[in-house]
Amino acid sequence: MTLWIRARLAAAGARRRSRAARRLAAAALGAGLIAGVGAGAAHATPVYTSELAVQRVSLCTDAGLTCFTPRLDATLLQAMYDPTGILLLLPAPIQILNFSFVFEGAEARLEDALSEFADAMRPPAAAHTAYMGGTPEIFGSGLGLAYVGALYYPFGVVQATDRLSLAASTTLFAHELGHILGAPHDGDGNTAPTSGFIMASVSTPASPATEFSGVSLLALEGAQLPGAPGSLTGATAVPLPAPGLLALGGLGALALVRRRAKG
Repeated sequence: MTLWIRARLAAAGARRRSRAARRLAAAALGAGLIAGVGAGAAHATPVYTSELAVQRVSLCTDAGLTCFTPRLDATLLQAMYDPTGILLLLPAPIQILNFSFVFEGAEARLEDALSEFADAMRPPAAAHTAYMGGTPEIFGSGLGLAYVGALYYPFGVVQATDRLSLAASTTLFAHELGHILGAPHDGDGNTAPTSGFIMASVSTPASPATEFSGVSLLALEGAQLPGAPGSLTGATAVPLPAPGLLALGGLGALALVRRRAKG
């Protein structure tokens, strides 16, 4: 066998060994990715240290003919809150009939909606419960409003129309619930980035955030509203509370960038 033929055969053998090595490397990488996913999933298995009932409230006009119920993906909402250690229980929605929205043209005024909602709901009917009311299209750029960290005023309102995708509605819901639990806007006197996370003051419905910033997680760890694990197991829809008087907390708003409807 000539040197040239031996060289060609040696080169061919080297190429085969190289391809085999690449296949093995790819197989090892694939196994590593699968193992990594499995390990990550096991590591990310949530450990719930507290529970919170989140009561959605349909705000209805026309004696209940038209109702606005907060829209959300329950699985996505819980995934957003898993890093906080808070297990969310979502009873069936309840209704407030003949709710008095204050309109600017065909759109509801946000602060008036929250104020009327709080007046209708206070004092809270159940411990360890937050209340979120739904509204029609909101006047201006804001889409949600809530009291911030007000233990005795756990109320918020969110736009509840199909103009927002279910994912965007869920982020909006998570944002206002975050305010109720004491989380401020990202970048508002803190070191969190001003965009990219759930508690950003301005976001885009086309690409809604799905995670809390580190600053928000620290704030939510100190939330006083949730109860101990097991305290709310089997939670059901709560009755409407009787009127009462309690001190106001601060307000937190989420302004979502959106294109105004025309016509």
